[in-house]
Amino acid sequence: MNNLTNVQESIKKGVLPIKISDLKKTQLINIAKKTRFAIKKPKFSLSLIQEHSQKISKTQNLGYTSIIGLNETLQKMKKDVFKTYLDSICSVGLLDEVTSFYTTFSVLKEWYPESKVWIPGSSLPKYSNFFRFLPNNYENVNLYRSNEFYHNYSVVNKSPFQPGSIILMDIVDYNKKESQLTVEGWKRLAAVFKKNNLIAILNNSYSGFATGNFEEDQLPIHIFRSEKIPTIVIDDYSYRFGIPDAQVGVAHFLTPNEQSAINLKSDIEKLIRPLYSNQNRYYSLLASSVLGDNAELFQNQFKKSNQLLLKN
Repeated sequence: MNNLTNVQESIKKGVLPIKISDLKKTQLINIAKKTRFAIKKPKFSLSLIQEHSQKISKTQNLGYTSIIGLNETLQKMKKDVFKTYLDSICSVGLLDEVTSFYTTFSVLKEWYPESKVWIPGSSLPKYSNFFRFLPNNYENVNLYRSNEFYHNYSVVNKSPFQPGSIILMDIVDYNKKESQLTVEGWKRLAAVFKKNNLIAILNNSYSGFATGNFEEDQLPIHIFRSEKIPTIVIDDYSYRFGIPDAQVGVAHFLTPNEQSAINLKSDIEKLIRPLYSNQNRYYSLLASSVLGDNAELFQNQFKKSNQLLLKN
């Protein structure tokens, strides 16, 4: 198999074994066409991240943000970018999109253990690798058709979207380079969420990335927030700037009041601390997902190594 075939098959499985930078531009275009996965590499600079982060803080009106375990790229940034305050949002700095979703679903599993999780079928390659980290949750993960969901609201009113369901949505359709819904469409969809007590996870990673209009792409977040719908917003700066190896992201939990935001932040810090205080554990999850059938053997070896370390 050549590199192109390897990548196409790997994306379908949710695993990308080689670096994007190793591929030629023509290969990237072919991958994007055949896998419907838009890959771009805009120019990167620290000033660009600072400028964009300031725009995010201003546009989303972000509140207290805890910077936890971020890599060197984010540590170099001016911390005052994240010092705006709003009592209804708890924001936690995380490593990349996968870790953001890992934390989000771990929290939701505690809050709503019986809730079904729905993700768009067209986005499965993007999220399938993440779900390998949650074997206990996988049985509750279901697929839905984006076109039916976004443009036929009666579908959302019927089973299987029963009250309490958790629905993941990309607020920007990066393949078509346009928002999936009009502002009016998002308002109607938000009304359905409110009526049926649904929980929204909005993937904000591509806002401004395909359309070039960051403020317009942010409108769904404001709509869901104004309707007081339980909402989690996932940001991934890595993909937005075309630097997937940088692993910089943040999760925003919209909470009803200041005290809830403080309590939630404390709970999340406890939840994700092992990911950063024990880096080997984090990367063992990555390795075990790639090993596939040999994952159990690898995990047993890793446990034995840990036991040996504890004895010493």
